[in-house]
Amino acid sequence: MVRVAPSRVLPRRRLAPSGTRRLRRARPPVERPLRAGATHAVTGLLVLLHGHGDDPATLGAVAPRLDPHGRLRRMIPSGRHRTPTGPAWLPTFAAAPTSTDVGDVLERLAREIRATLPAAALDGPSIGHDTPDPTPGQHVHRRPGLVLAGFSQGAALALAYALARRDGDHADWVRPTHVLGFGTYLLDPDVVDYDPAGASATACWLGHGDEDDVVPVQQGRSAARWLARHDLDVRFCETAGGHAITDAQLDDARDWLHPGD
Repeated sequence: MVRVAPSRVLPRRRLAPSGTRRLRRARPPVERPLRAGATHAVTGLLVLLHGHGDDPATLGAVAPRLDPHGRLRRMIPSGRHRTPTGPAWLPTFAAAPTSTDVGDVLERLAREIRATLPAAALDGPSIGHDTPDPTPGQHVHRRPGLVLAGFSQGAALALAYALARRDGDHADWVRPTHVLGFGTYLLDPDVVDYDPAGASATACWLGHGDEDDVVPVQQGRSAARWLARHDLDVRFCETAGGHAITDAQLDDARDWLHPGD
């Protein structure tokens, strides 16, 4: 479930801290056009992936916090499994999914992204301002192209999509420039063929509440350490709160995604 709550920013750490929000209900995939009054051209796509049993429409309130100038077209798909509280991407939350369960979701997501992604997101360099090639793990601002943001199970799938090996039938999957995961974890490598070297150009931001009783904060920290150990560009923002998206997390994620705005 996703809720917006008041926040208290914790002290900063090496993989970077900051304050909370919550979700619920079910709808078909929704594409959000550039809103009236926006002053920037649409150059990318923001895909928002809900948590297990959450209402996808609730993420609509998160989108303008992450992309206040409307640079990104918005897509809010919905999981096909049903729970008493709303849709889910995978059959269960507690039990480990199978590689087939995860593969089916990622295949569908890849098709929807390819059909919705603005052409501008595939044109030109993703790293901005004449910057040299980054060293492994170094944060370099990239112009947002394909941005995946998710909560809980949706965030785990966003990471899986970003980090999955691209070959064979998956060779045409568009690699994200950025991934944002709130209250998340890494799916087991038995169900995802992770290829961190292939995702070296993808920047990752992870946010987690320090009192999360659904996905313990240790899982978020572990995911951030794994990404850093594999030389990926990662920022970890730990805040006060439970299993929710906080205002402080949203502010930190927005500043990371659009520095200088």
